[in-house]
Amino acid sequence: MKKIITYLLLSSSVLLSSGFPLFPQDNTASSSSVTLKYINNNGQKMLESMLTCTPGETEVPVQGAEVSFFTGGVNKILLGRSLTDSAGVARYTIPEDVRLAAD
Repeated sequence: MKKIITYLLLSSSVLLSSGFPLFPQDNTASSSSVTLKYINNNGQKMLESMLTCTPGETEVPVQGAEVSFFTGGVNKILLGRSLTDSAGVARYTIPEDVRLAAD
């Protein structure tokens, strides 16, 4: 599971720190946050990522951002992509036949 989270964090960090335009109309500084979850509910495995931005004093969800989910070591493998919803959450259900390093 550490490898999964490492690559999710790396991917999300690159996305958010590379000038990803969270609020293109606003040129003020803001901070971004990414939370990640690996959920295994009776064998149904899911990855969940939440993106938020704090353009001022209030944290707001980032809607419509594409999140890529990876697994693997040095040779990362794309599991899938998902868009964040109005709450800033992107979800990816891992197919049953996919084995992860954490399994």
